[in-house]
Amino acid sequence: MLIIFDLDDTLIDTTKKIAPAMFIKTFQKLLNSGLEIENKKKALDNLFEIDKKTISSNETILSFLQSLNANKKFYDIALNEMHSNLDSNIKNFIIDGAIEFLYDIKEKNKLFLVTYGYDSFQNQKLKKAGLDKLFFSKIYIVRNDKGLCFKKIIDNNNIDTKNVIVIGDKIDTDLMPAKKLGCITVHMKYGKGLLLEDKKNIVDYTVNKLDDIKTIIRKIGVKNDDK
Repeated sequence: MLIIFDLDDTLIDTTKKIAPAMFIKTFQKLLNSGLEIENKKKALDNLFEIDKKTISSNETILSFLQSLNANKKFYDIALNEMHSNLDSNIKNFIIDGAIEFLYDIKEKNKLFLVTYGYDSFQNQKLKKAGLDKLFFSKIYIVRNDKGLCFKKIIDNNNIDTKNVIVIGDKIDTDLMPAKKLGCITVHMKYGKGLLLEDKKNIVDYTVNKLDDIKTIIRKIGVKNDDK
């Protein structure tokens, strides 16, 4: 079986353990860059309230700055800060059991990681989490449609898509491109993934923890053997 993982809120806890510290760091950067806010505590509380309802940190920042009628230049400043150096206080952000889970499945399956974001920032997260090429045949960091990368992996490995599982928390950007290629899709209901519902029948399986994926791998293996 060939298995393609997303990174954020799939193998690492971005929403609860990375984003809060990065929001505070970004908020301070905005103040230092001249964004005028009368009640700073109220504004920061509002930022975190907005984040509870959005599906990405970029959307959170945009909505927050729009609520302040801020100049567009501050969005560029905030976006750059959110995806620059990982705050040194951020530690132990890998999802519980992820390392053990990857060790358990890597011997009998070929693993890939495809993550959307900025190269430097994503690599910092991977390195600090201990997720490297020990587990994955290849790691891809993309800034465009993940489907292009999925197709490249499938073609390079000359594998039938019925033997390809794609796992991620975002339905539209992680799983829809995989579904279009005929892959098996697994929705990780974690972090921002908790806010999303499958309204277009994109998801084949839904899990709340990584260990549940082992059962799915076995089930698909048996199903394919019977064909």
